Amino acid sequence: MQTPSGDPDEDLEARKKLLTRIRLAVRGWGVPDATAAERLELEEPDLRKLMNGRVEDFSLDDLLNLALEAGLPIEFDLRKMKLKP
Repeated sequence: MQTPSGDPDEDLEARKKLLTRIRLAVRGWGVPDATAAERLELEEPDLRKLMNGRVEDFSLDDLLNLALEAGLPIEFDLRKMKLKP
């Protein structure tokens, strides 16, 4: 999945914002890495990539799924989507 516009810069910005919110949520749990990885259904090396901010290792789909696993609210504004004919 990409952002509705398909703009790579917009996609990267969306992934950065989502990754940051997930990292903050995980830090707020105050649990060991193994527990956080299990909660997010990740392997610990992937959790470390996430917590180190390695946005290039995660697609927008990956991050949306992780946000849902983290219990973060996700909202889509369909009015902003540009549909291809």
